[in-house]
Amino acid sequence: MYNPIAVATGGARPKQYEYTLSTFIDSAKLFEKHNFQNILDYFCKDFELSTSVGTFALASFPQLEMGVLERTLGISTRNHYKFGFYFSVKHQLYVMKLIALSKILQKFSLRIEDFITWFFDIFLTNQYGIDWIHFDVPSISETTGNKTATLFRIEESLRKQYKLLSEEGLIDVNLYNITSTPSIESLQSFTKRKYFSMNNSDNNIQQIVNLLFSDQSPIHFINEEYKGSNFKELISQQCLSYANFHEYQIDYIKLLIDAGICQNDTGVISFKDMSQISLLEKIFLYGSVNSISLSESEKLSANRMLDNGWLIFSDTLFSIQEINYLNFVLNNKSYDNSWGIRNKYLHGVPIYDSIQQYEYEYHLILLILIFYIIKINEELKHRSYC
Repeated sequence: MYNPIAVATGGARPKQYEYTLSTFIDSAKLFEKHNFQNILDYFCKDFELSTSVGTFALASFPQLEMGVLERTLGISTRNHYKFGFYFSVKHQLYVMKLIALSKILQKFSLRIEDFITWFFDIFLTNQYGIDWIHFDVPSISETTGNKTATLFRIEESLRKQYKLLSEEGLIDVNLYNITSTPSIESLQSFTKRKYFSMNNSDNNIQQIVNLLFSDQSPIHFINEEYKGSNFKELISQQCLSYANFHEYQIDYIKLLIDAGICQNDTGVISFKDMSQISLLEKIFLYGSVNSISLSESEKLSANRMLDNGWLIFSDTLFSIQEINYLNFVLNNKSYDNSWGIRNKYLHGVPIYDSIQQYEYEYHLILLILIFYIIKINEELKHRSYC
């Protein structure tokens, strides 16, 4: 479905678009043990709300999801959230996936909304000894618009309670009542150096990653025999020396060698540290990586690149890409093309001609709340081992 559009907007089909965008639900796992604990395990491990680097799959990843023309053509402002056709399609796909999952759970008289209540009322107490302030989820009989408004109030409550937990160590009702809703970006992680991302003020690393991974790199194509979708793929698949490259490409190869990325000790150009290359590629594609998802060798590479100024880290609950996405979907203040769905429900319910729009927004906020659960559980689980 997406391949022809990727080609039309990017000139060549990127590797990540070689397969049709699709998804499935493993109903057997849900039928095997139809309880809330099993649902939590399913969301954490099988529903694919998290990427391979431990960040929210619904966020936009332009380097991964957009062709070069789609990334560069068109008029946009500085406060524009960049996304393409793939972004819109994957949202429809995840909403349909959640609706299908809800229908399976209905066979066992289970609701996603009740699962959310169970996680905060029962699971957190039993697993981590945390007393969360109870909130009421929407009832089945309410209109979809009213249910959506209730979920947004719950989303604000989750932010307030998590902030108190992370700063005070517990959730006090009196403090809760006088606490204003914190911004998404102000929520802190229990994990030090939770996310690694590129240092955008360092021109050297910007040039390096573009040479390595961009489909516009001047060194990913030599001729029809020696070519790759990017330089990393070319070097990984071919045994090449200086003699194979054009004269104008040699300086770029030397730059990578001088930076400690490549080596030429045996006359064959190769990568010096594959853990470093793997980490840089993940950051290039996803913007940030969750340190919990990294191998030990990748963590060592990350710390070395922090020391030389190539990477920066954050100690927040959400990565910068997740923060940007949530602000884009929920609020109006950050982006001039934002969906701002939460703002629509602040003082009532918006009027739509199509009931499908209400259903879409309802299930989208459900997906966001489920991701909050995944994040909070990850935080507390990791904290328990520290």
